[in-house]
Amino acid sequence: MRLFNRIDARVSEIIEKGIAERLYLLRVKVPRLSNDATGMIRRVRQRYVPITSQIQTDLLRLARDELRPAPSQPTPPPRAAQSRRKLQEAILHRPQPLGDPPRLG
Repeated sequence: MRLFNRIDARVSEIIEKGIAERLYLLRVKVPRLSNDATGMIRRVRQRYVPITSQIQTDLLRLARDELRPAPSQPTPPPRAAQSRRKLQEAILHRPQPLGDPPRLG
């Protein structure tokens, strides 16, 4: 699951970056006017414009809400506290002198 969550998060980041840099386009239908006697409006023409706001597309909502995994709280392994305590004891351990230090002289 961790691998899939990382892949989904990376894809979501790429989509958001592409939208911020105006790399993705949105298809917009534009009606055309005509001077012909048969009718004033001709068939609809399609244009492509950069995505400039969140209102224009559901892509950003999808990337943020559906694709990006929910943040998870890391949990320590079951015996982490005991392991830390042993490490601290090993670091602070100082052997006691067994007797008086030898005298010179």
